[in-house]
Amino acid sequence: MNATQILPEETLPLPIPRQNIETALTFAREQSEPQKAERVGLNTLAVLAIRNYLDLMAIATNLERSDSWNPVLRTMANVADLIVSDVGQLECIPVRIDANAILSSEQFLGSIPPEVRWERIGYAVVGIDEKERVAVPLGFVKTAGTGEIFVRDLQDLPTLLDYLANLARDRVHLNLWFAALFSANWQAPESLLPSISETVMPSENSSAIDSVPWWKNLADAGRQAWERLVGEDWGDLEPAGLAFRRGDEMPFPEADVCRAKLIDLGISLNDRAIVLLVALAKQADERVKILVRANPHQEERYLPANLELALVGDNGEILQSVTSRSQDLYILLKPFTVDAGTDFQLRVSWDGARVEEPFSV
Repeated sequence: MNATQILPEETLPLPIPRQNIETALTFAREQSEPQKAERVGLNTLAVLAIRNYLDLMAIATNLERSDSWNPVLRTMANVADLIVSDVGQLECIPVRIDANAILSSEQFLGSIPPEVRWERIGYAVVGIDEKERVAVPLGFVKTAGTGEIFVRDLQDLPTLLDYLANLARDRVHLNLWFAALFSANWQAPESLLPSISETVMPSENSSAIDSVPWWKNLADAGRQAWERLVGEDWGDLEPAGLAFRRGDEMPFPEADVCRAKLIDLGISLNDRAIVLLVALAKQADERVKILVRANPHQEERYLPANLELALVGDNGEILQSVTSRSQDLYILLKPFTVDAGTDFQLRVSWDGARVEEPFSV
């Protein structure tokens, strides 16, 4: 791809199979308005084209769990996403084209619907030539930006593949948690912390936390870490919902999902593992509020002294941290809120050993 045009031979036209056309027509007939039916049909062809392309590249996807495959969501919103396994939601933007034409760099391709400008790992633009029955993946953009896409904005398909591979390697994509999609090493908290009653925890088959918060009734949680963290800088956070043995409470009862992972610091802790818990709550403005805790694992009652839990920005700056003292039952970071598209790390360290967990929202 050069700076002035995209030539047809630089793209990969994909035949649109009859089955894809039939699926698109079926979804279109579900709509009561002709304009919406046309939109859903094109969206479906674009999603299936990207699915087919990624299949050719041996990249796993989960079509059935995508919003675009939910009959209610595709009727209520302009969605054309495809879940890339262990990565996130890739939105597919259909554009009607002549597959034999040359596209100039200044050509306007289309707008990204407002409802999908968050919680997407990127936007793949797909040219649809209905006459020739071919779909042409033209390229992608990583972010929604202004919502308008021109040819000059596109990155090429090899870059898309590299981008997806990098995302899949290590980073945890928290937006998938809201769809109950978890990698194997992030488990239901009660499986790592048996003291947390199943009656106040989500089941393995559900990402939603019941109306009773998972942390309620942790009678032995203690006050040391909490008292150390609560200062005059909590602003308008109202204490509610997190009950402790003296009836004292602290914020963040509104979590939608919580998962836990074993953090192994190896011989530094004599093979003792730490449990990292991450709880999420989606906000009305599409931001995500996050609570992070570190607990001892299984039979260990207390954390080791001088264990540090830190929030690290994508530039390596430590944004906040907390260090355990002797006989701390857990430590936690102050709840923080991030925008969609934010990258950060959680760092657990002790006596020179450390483990960093990268996240994206």
